[in-house]
Amino acid sequence: MTDWRAPDRLRFLRVDHRAVFARKQFVRLVLVLAAVWVVHVFLISDHSVFRHTLLEEENQKLRAEIARTESVVDSLDLIAEELEHDRERIERVARERYHLSASGEKSYIFVSVEKSDRPRLLEEALARRRAEREEQEEAERKGERH
Repeated sequence: MTDWRAPDRLRFLRVDHRAVFARKQFVRLVLVLAAVWVVHVFLISDHSVFRHTLLEEENQKLRAEIARTESVVDSLDLIAEELEHDRERIERVARERYHLSASGEKSYIFVSVEKSDRPRLLEEALARRRAEREEQEEAERKGERH
């Protein structure tokens, strides 16, 4: 019977320190590369989780804006359809927005004026009115002569 501590039997127990060190280095390298890949995928790349959440928030904002715009378009469509068929509303819009008037009506537009310009504008309006009256009186005099 041979001793179990014999050198030929203990050969499998010998440790190759270079192989163990190389294996540890390989594992470290794989772990570092895995960590770099995880950081890249989740934080840096265009398809990262961080970028995905930013794009998702932007997408939600755009969807809300689309919904608001669609509601405005729908309300404007309703108004346009009403305007096509409601004669009174058409007339009111024409008078208010475009200052149109029916035949025989006078349309007045009120404009806000600064206080410093009021006396000058009043004097100009009075001078025009005087000139119009003089022209009317002259036309009446000519009418009487003929």
